[in-house]
Amino acid sequence: VKMTSTQIQAFSAQQVGGLTAGQLNGLESSQLQTLTAAQIKGLTAGQLSSFTTDQLGNLTTGQVRALTADQVAGLTTDQIQSLNF
Repeated sequence: VKMTSTQIQAFSAQQVGGLTAGQLNGLESSQLQTLTAAQIKGLTAGQLSSFTTDQLGNLTTGQVRALTADQVAGLTTDQIQSLNF
């Protein structure tokens, strides 16, 4: 079932943190870009590391700035290089 951007925006940070890696990988770039800073912070390092470089590269600057040190530490070099700082 494909979620709309409005549905994704309505999730709490805890709900976003409860999504599986498979569910997160199924999100399109436009859906990922609707995540708020609080929702981004709700992701575990493991969830974030399951994102493709394309998904990470499409995060907004504000979303990237919301990443915690622990989240970034779990990324590969290629993933980090794909981020838009």
